[in-house]
Amino acid sequence: MRPIIPPRAACTLVAALYAATACSSAAPAPGDAAPDPPIAPIAAPTLSASDFADNELAGYCDVLARSDNPYWGRKQMLRLQDELEALTNAGAAADPARVTRVHSDLAQELLRLGEVERAAEHLDTAREQALGGVAMSQAWARSAWWLSALTYLRLADRRNCTFAEGERTGCTLPLGGPGAYADTADIRQAIALLEQFIALDPDPRLTRAAVWLLNVAHDLAGTHPEGLPEALRLDLTRFSQDTALRPMRDIAPQVGVDAFDLAGGAVMDDLDNDGLLDLVGSTMDQCDQLKLYHNNGDGTFENRAMAAGIAGQPGALNLVQTDVDNDGWIDLFVTRGAWLFADGRQRRSLLRNNGDGTFSDVARAAGLAEPGYPTQAAAWGDYDNDGDLDVFIGNEEASVDEPYPSQLFRNNGDGTFTDVAREAGVLNERMAKGSAWGDFDNDADLDLYVSNFGPNRLYVNQGDGTFVDQAPALGVVEPTGRGFATWFWDFDNDGWLDIFAANHTPDIDVVAADYLGQGADRTWSRLYRNLGGQRFDDVTARMGLNRTLMPMGANYGDVDGDGFPDFYLGTGAPGFEVLVPNRMFHNLAGTRFADATTATGTGFMHKGHGVAFGDLDNDGDVDLYHQLGGMYPGDRARNALFENPGHGNHWLAIELRGTRSNRIAIGARLKLTVTEGGATRDIHAMVGAHGSFGGSSLRQTIGIGRAATVDVLEVWWPTSGLRQTFRGVAADRHLRVTEGVDALEPLERPRLTLAP
Repeated sequence: MRPIIPPRAACTLVAALYAATACSSAAPAPGDAAPDPPIAPIAAPTLSASDFADNELAGYCDVLARSDNPYWGRKQMLRLQDELEALTNAGAAADPARVTRVHSDLAQELLRLGEVERAAEHLDTAREQALGGVAMSQAWARSAWWLSALTYLRLADRRNCTFAEGERTGCTLPLGGPGAYADTADIRQAIALLEQFIALDPDPRLTRAAVWLLNVAHDLAGTHPEGLPEALRLDLTRFSQDTALRPMRDIAPQVGVDAFDLAGGAVMDDLDNDGLLDLVGSTMDQCDQLKLYHNNGDGTFENRAMAAGIAGQPGALNLVQTDVDNDGWIDLFVTRGAWLFADGRQRRSLLRNNGDGTFSDVARAAGLAEPGYPTQAAAWGDYDNDGDLDVFIGNEEASVDEPYPSQLFRNNGDGTFTDVAREAGVLNERMAKGSAWGDFDNDADLDLYVSNFGPNRLYVNQGDGTFVDQAPALGVVEPTGRGFATWFWDFDNDGWLDIFAANHTPDIDVVAADYLGQGADRTWSRLYRNLGGQRFDDVTARMGLNRTLMPMGANYGDVDGDGFPDFYLGTGAPGFEVLVPNRMFHNLAGTRFADATTATGTGFMHKGHGVAFGDLDNDGDVDLYHQLGGMYPGDRARNALFENPGHGNHWLAIELRGTRSNRIAIGARLKLTVTEGGATRDIHAMVGAHGSFGGSSLRQTIGIGRAATVDVLEVWWPTSGLRQTFRGVAADRHLRVTEGVDALEPLERPRLTLAP
């Protein structure tokens, strides 16, 4: 079953998704070699060159719009429009089969570019012609009915979810009941088309995805399960397991952070040092810009991208926070070009925080702008323990099987960086999609995990500026197919950093097979438990994560404040047929993970990308900011901000300030010893943005369960090696720990009411 992509003869799924090779099933339109006609930018808002940071960045939008790029290019659509006009003018002389095919091919292009109503009209025409006697192949019929079903699913989503006024219904699991669509005309049409598609070829291998979508459609129409034959019914309660997590309300529309975006990154942190966490979102849309949502302190946010000087920063699949000059003001690093291959040689941006509400792009002066290899994966950490932050950039490929080298930029301490990847032994030379720093062996220097399309790597820091890949020996090379977001964490609080390594499967048929109980371990993400720094144990199945999850963006945070980190996955793939929920997993005291998607109400059915956790309202629990949207212009979605209702547990919010170590304390470790119900236990945390696709707040909001006091708080600083100990720390407070200062500093942080 092919995803809905631009028509390309002999283009395989992989080539269509991950290469920009131009191939076409349509004959070139007459005069195609003539100069290109003017083409308007393909995304809203419409921008001019003066809106961008510089002319170089401004060019990405226009160049890609004029191209055959499989995501944003409009050439193929214009060719097909010209050909259809010529066929129409030819009248009876035109080949009827060719007319029908051009209608369906043009519809595919229009759907990709977001002109869904026009796509539906052309598909209706194509099906009517085929049913009226135009001879078309069985393969064409399957493709046309499948594309039609997806188009009507998209129309239904737009009318009931994406563009619906007030509360968004039918957007998240559970879909049925009061959440079902109010306007069911389009969803019922999609149901009819899916049923017809299944009837065209009932081969279960070809129809698994259709059966999944049919169940979703009936749920949205309010007719699940009674509207389905028993043989086609799926149990949609599989996303709701035994979990105490409470529903989280999406307040993005009420507070004004529900931008209509494509895939992008998310950062949640305090950018102006006023004690309130702000939000930054990027979008892969080459004709749109970064958004910086300032926390106004009254429960609302304001987009200050223009005033901050970053409104002209376009087209970034990811971004991450850092502090390159140790001035205590959080900077932003923007990565570009991911998935674009030949079109992905786009320079990066390093947005230095000027401390006055503005940012300056200093990437070129710092030596980080070029060479602009396509990437989304960047991880900041002080690998050489000299007190300033370095950055590893995991690069992708020029084309399939032609990987660019990854890069390790050492911070020279003077505002510039030097690429030392070759000398350090971390060139990787695989298609990297995620990277993370963490001291897995507790030897006081940071090690590096790189998640690849191909075997993953665990580069062990030798302490002399070099690394050795020990992934095979330590047992952490899986998944070897399509590694994606990754992180170090201590999910079981034993003091040793474990690894989560996502596996991304773009084929909805494989995910549907898992929903049908036919999944395979080759499609699983991996959870590795650290065995004392000597090796890792694959505990994926034991921890209840032996399922096909399709993760893209991902991150972790302690949602219920029990001291054990939970995690959230933004799911999806480029194809329009990929309609799967984003997933929340609840950590049950380090013994297993329960699917809390339905319980929390966080199972958005739109494509999920950047994920960031942090306490936006200063009430002691972490909220969730989620950047939603797909790759194609027609696959936009509105971003979500899930407010945590609280779970009655105690907490500490700790801000760390390095003096010898880097100022924002990335890599610092914390250990909290608490007594709860007469039993003593430890809670461990590490400072960092974590998920490798989304940046959580560096402020550590740590749940301590029912304990009202922290018996012992220990902080381990990376550069100095200093261990600071504080005893009898009262809970439910904001504190600052400064490296080398023996007293805790209480902080006044106002508690806010979000969306008042």
